[in-house]
Amino acid sequence: MTLAKSAPTNFKNLRKVHITPQPQPHQQSQVRLVDTSLPGVKVIARQDLWNDFRNRLMINNYEVRLFTKDIANLLRIMNQFIIKTIKLVDNTIISIRKILRMN
Repeated sequence: MTLAKSAPTNFKNLRKVHITPQPQPHQQSQVRLVDTSLPGVKVIARQDLWNDFRNRLMINNYEVRLFTKDIANLLRIMNQFIIKTIKLVDNTIISIRKILRMN
């Protein structure tokens, strides 16, 4: 059986590690220009992009509102169903007790 040794309590005996920086090769960075006017490619204006984003956000908000309404309706219907089921089970238990004369 192997036991793990605890950490040394005397920090003066710890070995120090010295990291020597590695010389990095000197590379000259080059700027590459990109042609922004390609034939057949239409660049959308910044304002058009912003309007498109706002329209998509409004559609998303509308759909999220509909989803939350659907979830609220589902919870309401489930609540009614659960209450009816509990009442039915309770009435069934009472009927069985009456039949078995366990009152």
